[in-house]
Amino acid sequence: MYKQILKATIYCLAALMAVPLAQAADTAPTGLEIMTRVDDRPDGDDRKSVLTMTLINKRGRQRIRAVDSFSKDFGKDGLLKIYNALNFKQQDGFWTLFKSEMNNVSRNHKTVMTMDSVKYNTGIKDNLFRVSTIHRGSIR
Repeated sequence: MYKQILKATIYCLAALMAVPLAQAADTAPTGLEIMTRVDDRPDGDDRKSVLTMTLINKRGRQRIRAVDSFSKDFGKDGLLKIYNALNFKQQDGFWTLFKSEMNNVSRNHKTVMTMDSVKYNTGIKDNLFRVSTIHRGSIR
């Protein structure tokens, strides 16, 4: 008799614990809710930091670069820039951004970026991405 009561009690407790877990699984946050939480999180009025970038070659040698980083929150009325993705379409089966713009509200300046002659899976050689090629800015 004792074993039956203990077994029934365990089943009842397990059932009671499963109900909140099932409800929690049904109430997963939406993408908009996650974005709102991230945007509304406290992050201070400004930030100063040092970003350290470590470049490591195949021999294990390191080059370290440090960059000062600054950020300031001007509030909702302090809008500085607006990014617009203007022209998306499928190219070779991949969604591709062909035209976008960045509007600098405070300086009344606009930068328009366009992408032309887009081709995917063309067999670009790895040596195009060498540091020396990137520094030089030209392709041999």
